Amino acid sequence: RGIAVHLAVSQVIQANLKEIGLDVEIVSYDPSVYTMNAMNPAGGWDMAMYSMGCPSFLTADCYNAFLLNLAIGGYKADDFVATINKALAETDLTKMAPYSKQLNEIILRDVPMFAYMETPIINAFNNSLNGYTLGYINNIPVRLLSF
Repeated sequence: RGIAVHLAVSQVIQANLKEIGLDVEIVSYDPSVYTMNAMNPAGGWDMAMYSMGCPSFLTADCYNAFLLNLAIGGYKADDFVATINKALAETDLTKMAPYSKQLNEIILRDVPMFAYMETPIINAFNNSLNGYTLGYINNIPVRLLSF
């Protein structure tokens, strides 16, 4: 399903770019080959599409995983790295929030990537389920749930 969604989105982007006079070729790779190409800023590509997601859905975790650890596009701004490290050292989500805001501001300043869509997180549950609350983090601590 994910590959079909990426292909459809790629075709929409390709059609939009054609309208402004840019002809682009869609090239699809095996995931491991793609990751190696995406991590190489000298790889000869002008645009790449990548799905970012991480188990916690926390801004710092996602940016750390995809921009720093995988080094997508070779991005490593000093203030970005320092803020990531501060955010990841924090366990209280309310204290982490200002760091997430700073990270987003740095990303907006440097634009090492551009998000073209965000998929919604859909939650469905029975009203008799206890121990579950809707929140920003989509991980469900199953050990705390009961009927």
